[in-house]
Amino acid sequence: MSIPDVLALGLAAYVAVSTLVGWRFTQARRQRLPAAAVGQPVGFPSRDGLAHIVGTYLGSRPGAPAIVVVHGKDACRGNALGAPTAALVEGLQRAGFAMLAIDLRGHGSSGPARLTYGALECQDVLGAVDWLQALGHRRIGVLGAPMGAVATLKAAALEPAIEAVVADSAFADLGEILQHNYRRLTHLPGAMFPAAALAARWFTGVDLRRFRPLDLASALASRPVLLIHSEGDRLVPCEHAHCLARAIGAPLWTTPSKGHLSSYRSDPAAYALLLHRFFATALLAEPAFPAAAAA
Repeated sequence: MSIPDVLALGLAAYVAVSTLVGWRFTQARRQRLPAAAVGQPVGFPSRDGLAHIVGTYLGSRPGAPAIVVVHGKDACRGNALGAPTAALVEGLQRAGFAMLAIDLRGHGSSGPARLTYGALECQDVLGAVDWLQALGHRRIGVLGAPMGAVATLKAAALEPAIEAVVADSAFADLGEILQHNYRRLTHLPGAMFPAAALAARWFTGVDLRRFRPLDLASALASRPVLLIHSEGDRLVPCEHAHCLARAIGAPLWTTPSKGHLSSYRSDPAAYALLLHRFFATALLAEPAFPAAAAA
């Protein structure tokens, strides 16, 4: 085989492998709804109209503040925090909140779509806000983790009606996270990352390397935001949470737990208490200005 033939074969292999990695990185694995999930099944369009979103709604008194629960990659509603969340959702509902847990596009029972790690999934969160507002809920908070956390942060930056945000295991810079984990997750040389990222952009229409929730900080600084992160998170290092907290001016609760998205699993009672206090202060207290003015 001649040298040009070898080079052509090598280039073809490089392109094929990079395309396969880009395809895999933008493809979610669907997970079934846990048997313990609670509430009434509902459906509505994402705000951009590109996906049908399925959720589970647990109502409260008419016009009560509402909380949207948003899961991460390869998860689904009812399992948003790396463990079944029925007890947490029911506890918040008893405290006076209507609860809506959703399946993001490409996940659970919602419509098909490629993964964009929150860049487009924010439209699903905005669709949930629209649905809740149509039902009469005027004060809305969101709990998201981890892809759901950045989808929530972007949705809140776009929609002032989201009055409070809890973001668990959020990243500050997706390009940095993808590059940080590329070799460990693919067992391929880091030199192949740019081509894989280019393939992912072709599949999704989004340059994932340029998605930086850190850039949303100025749009979030005036609202209650709580960040949560595990100190032992290898997938999304805790420094990302510190960067976001500094930029937004938000409190950060770090836990000594190991692994990605492990804070709730490590201490469900402390986690639930923190959320109760945060959302009660942010959403159950009288607003600082009339709801009509905020709209």
